[in-house]
Amino acid sequence: MRDKHSEKKARKSAPKKHFYNRPLPLLIIFAMTFGLTGSLHNIVPPDSSLSASYESPEEMIVEPVPQPRSITISAVGDCTLGCDTRYASNSVAKTFFDVAKTKDASYFLANVAPTLRGADLTFANLEGVLTADVTRLTQEPKPEQGNKAYWFYGPPNYVDILKLGGIDVVTVANNHSHDYKDEGYEETAAILTEAGIPFTGYDEPVVITRNDIRVGSIGLNLLGKNERGVDIEAFLDNAGAQIGNLRANCDLLVVQIHWGDEGVRMPNLRQVNVGHLLIDMGADIVLGHHSHVAQPTEFYKGRYIVYSLGNFCFGGNQTVSSDTKLTGIWQLEATVDGEGRLSLAAPKVIPCSVNSDVNSVANDYQPTPLTDSVPAQSAVERLAVLSTEELQKRMGLVFPENPYHYAPLTDKSAGNMVEALQYVPGLKKDIRYYSDRNFLQGSFYDSDKVYLRKSTAEKLKGVVAELKEYGLALLIWDAYRPQEAQRKMWEAVPDARYIANPDTGYSRHTYGTAVDVTLVDAYGAEVVMPTDFDNFSVLANHDLSNIESEDARNNLQVLRRVMENNGFEIYYNEWWHYEDVDSGKYGPVLDLLKVLEKPGI
Repeated sequence: MRDKHSEKKARKSAPKKHFYNRPLPLLIIFAMTFGLTGSLHNIVPPDSSLSASYESPEEMIVEPVPQPRSITISAVGDCTLGCDTRYASNSVAKTFFDVAKTKDASYFLANVAPTLRGADLTFANLEGVLTADVTRLTQEPKPEQGNKAYWFYGPPNYVDILKLGGIDVVTVANNHSHDYKDEGYEETAAILTEAGIPFTGYDEPVVITRNDIRVGSIGLNLLGKNERGVDIEAFLDNAGAQIGNLRANCDLLVVQIHWGDEGVRMPNLRQVNVGHLLIDMGADIVLGHHSHVAQPTEFYKGRYIVYSLGNFCFGGNQTVSSDTKLTGIWQLEATVDGEGRLSLAAPKVIPCSVNSDVNSVANDYQPTPLTDSVPAQSAVERLAVLSTEELQKRMGLVFPENPYHYAPLTDKSAGNMVEALQYVPGLKKDIRYYSDRNFLQGSFYDSDKVYLRKSTAEKLKGVVAELKEYGLALLIWDAYRPQEAQRKMWEAVPDARYIANPDTGYSRHTYGTAVDVTLVDAYGAEVVMPTDFDNFSVLANHDLSNIESEDARNNLQVLRRVMENNGFEIYYNEWWHYEDVDSGKYGPVLDLLKVLEKPGI
């Protein structure tokens, strides 16, 4: 169960300064000044222990009654500040670039800025890249998308549209953030950082305090980078780890997520299942994007899931349809009471059109509140709050049992990373990727230090202790693996039997829960095993009938038995690779320093 109570802050009330608590010299001066020295005996006891006589009485500590605090949250949909380089103005409408040439940055959100700035915190989805020179960047190939492939970008000064428009936080976890590969993403992140706009996405959570309420947010992309999909198990592990780490540090937790199908007014079942699970993990509000049309809000277990906020300031289309033009500003008030309990008011929708003239098909990229009651009512209805039962009726199905599962990590410290050789006495190492004795025939690790999750290292203590009874020790070839190293390996050997595809998920090595190991004898010499490390063939799997050497077969059986006895499981294709059975409790480690403990702790 997630903790809904924030820690109370003890405050002492300032002591009142009574006349009789003042030091003796001040009293004497007062008496001499006003001629009261003759009656000082009425104030000062005829006792020589003046210091004792003038000790202040024990101050009463008055605990102030904690007051409720409230915050107003606003959220809007897809903001593509720019467009595809292939776009050109036509007789119906101009491109975003052409409009920006004649308007300043305040133009685009001018009609909604007062409302957005009126909220304490406003969220948006920034869909596209910001770059100073797009010609030096390379577009990410998207052959699988055919003629539906688009690449969106805008110059750095477009960030002022967000600042002047009242946008406080953006998510960059979407299918266009890597249109120009990692370089484009990193430049966008740098521009947002320099502009002072917090962003979240791809393991970059934020916590922002407003009105003494800490609001945490993470960004997720269920579609995967460039819509190439995700490993759903790894995705949920990562989401759970981020939410679990953030939950203790915030009062209100908002997840922004890219998911679903384009042009559809209702969520699909995968959205519903994942949305429910995000709330079960500890999220308070889930804000969805991607469909380009507004979708309903579900009231689930006292929390809210907005399946899609639709388009907002969207440069991706020069013209708009009756579906894509209707949008809204989704808004609610959250309150934290004196005991730290969170409550959410019923949300309201401020209906808007993505262009300033709801009757026009031309997109002028200027979202505007609707005054016409008919389209306004339609926009509100599309984002309307539904119960789970009402949502099922609208979708025309009964929700089956959620196929996804998540095991919350109860001991959060177990998820920290430790330097394994200092944490596990007796463990040996030969980090092959720090040498040239590997399949790439070159070093591509910055260090030969061995990092693992604390709980995984704890299991290795049991392995080392048991092997000692055999007169053997454990030699580790690889443990935690940075994602950039994983990509180099995949580019060299794009075979998912042996190398995890970094575009569809993360290796358990990047989780810090996998080890590549072998056995050494009492003298530190490697014992006979079926193959050498990184033998990408059937000879390396766990089929004992493939192993001609009886010694190798026996040694492998010892290694496997001891590893399994202590909480590890095999990977069939590689006899040296073992994974912590609790790997599912964690997510990938993309910033080692954030979760690294001091050695041995």
